[in-house]
Amino acid sequence: MQKIEFLSHVPVSIEVVKENFSEELFKYLLPPLFSLKVVRFEGVAKGAKYEFDFVGKLLPIQLPRPFSTKWSGEIVDAGEVQGGFYFVDEADDLPFPLKSWRHLHRILPNPQKGGIDILDMVEYSCHSPFFEYSLYPSFFSLFVFRKQRYAAFFRKNLKFSAE
Repeated sequence: MQKIEFLSHVPVSIEVVKENFSEELFKYLLPPLFSLKVVRFEGVAKGAKYEFDFVGKLLPIQLPRPFSTKWSGEIVDAGEVQGGFYFVDEADDLPFPLKSWRHLHRILPNPQKGGIDILDMVEYSCHSPFFEYSLYPSFFSLFVFRKQRYAAFFRKNLKFSAE
């Protein structure tokens, strides 16, 4: 099992982020090489389900099983914590070579900097250690990209309202 932890600071209020953790944000966080078809997105409350179909722009075709591009799961836990909120998504249907995916999103106020911090903690496993280690740099780079995009999304689409 591999783990990735990434912290992003966004100079907006908890309320702004909570109201806008949405399908639109999810799409915005994806790198330009990915095209995403949202089949189902019920939000980030406990029990909400999601289903996406990824199609890379370099390979714009639907792949057959076991090489599916489908990714689906459920928000298995959500709540309030330390003046902020969190939710955990777990995938139940993943593209090959992924075997498991658990992603904790923790959004907390940052009184020193103003605004909020978004902590992404991902644990994933593959059907082979070779794939786990091979995919790590790609997944890590996705979160580097995401860190920049969080602030850009809120700057572009919402009022900049740091507390």
